[in-house]
Amino acid sequence: DSLSADTLCSLFGNAITNAIEAVKKTDDIEKRVIHLNVSKRNDMIFIHVENYCADSGSLVFIDGLPETTKEDHDYHGYGMRSMQMMAEKLGGGIEAHLNGNMFHLNIFIPLNACET
Repeated sequence: DSLSADTLCSLFGNAITNAIEAVKKTDDIEKRVIHLNVSKRNDMIFIHVENYCADSGSLVFIDGLPETTKEDHDYHGYGMRSMQMMAEKLGGGIEAHLNGNMFHLNIFIPLNACET
């Protein structure tokens, strides 16, 4: 499979939406920062998103991905799983972790999936 514009928009859209929702939860405006970096390393494209996470103490990871913090689990929490499925379909994957109050998301996709 190759990376379509729809898949690319969905990956970025989900990642940025999650980051925006996370930083909006802090009252400290200095911590409302989102870092986005896209780079090529060897034969992979890496998308790295990091943001402050005020509720990092309540964040639960299952199978390496955070569960939704929203009360309605039936309609929320699919964004991360969706990103994982899209990346894996292209031969890549995603990885997420916390470092203190900073949330880090890495999406990696083989370069050959990006060529049309």
